[in-house]
Amino acid sequence: MPIQQMLLGAGGVDPALPTNGDYSLTFDGSVASPEALSLASSSAFAYGTGDFTVEMWVKPADATPGYFCDHGSDNFSFGIQSGSFFYYNGSAGFQEFANASDQIGFWQHVAVARSSGTTKTFIDGVEKDSFSDTHNFGSQIFTIGAYGPQSTNTFFDGKISNVRVVKGQALYTTGFTAPSSFLTTTSQSVTTNKISLLCCNGSTATSSTVTPGTITAAGSPSVSSTDTPF
Repeated sequence: MPIQQMLLGAGGVDPALPTNGDYSLTFDGSVASPEALSLASSSAFAYGTGDFTVEMWVKPADATPGYFCDHGSDNFSFGIQSGSFFYYNGSAGFQEFANASDQIGFWQHVAVARSSGTTKTFIDGVEKDSFSDTHNFGSQIFTIGAYGPQSTNTFFDGKISNVRVVKGQALYTTGFTAPSSFLTTTSQSVTTNKISLLCCNGSTATSSTVTPGTITAAGSPSVSSTDTPF
């Protein structure tokens, strides 16, 4: 059994951490005092050419460029660029799926899921884009609120809540009813041991329910228990 699972228990779940996922984190988008979360390179994010799901709630403060999350040099990026919500990888290229200016100031559930070589993007359960995608993802770092190298003009300005990464399972293959409560290790019929990460859901910036390693905070993302999606 991996050391992380021995420490956290079955499924990588730490019973000492908060079970209430009704929290959010605020990232200020500042280049001068950047705020982001990062995890070291891990096989938990090596999807290969298989199925996966990455989902979270976001509340953009503006339409300036910024990344909800990123997989370092392996070309997985999810966020705002050129006035649009976008998903990108090195094989599929840029896939723009919503006008960012229409999404400012309110919470929305966003998801990207790949099933049998087809990737789809969703906002609040509505399918926005579908395309062929056989990109081979290897072990990489995972960053929340910025591009992996945390370079200029990639810091997200807004709030993020309940980031969940699932390796080996596409939770969404067609339009669905967006979750109305915080994500858990069993909600949306997820297979618990396929969850790579479930974070941005607790009383500290680095709280997590499932994690493959230490979550490190750059700057001071602030926690809210009142401005959340739920």
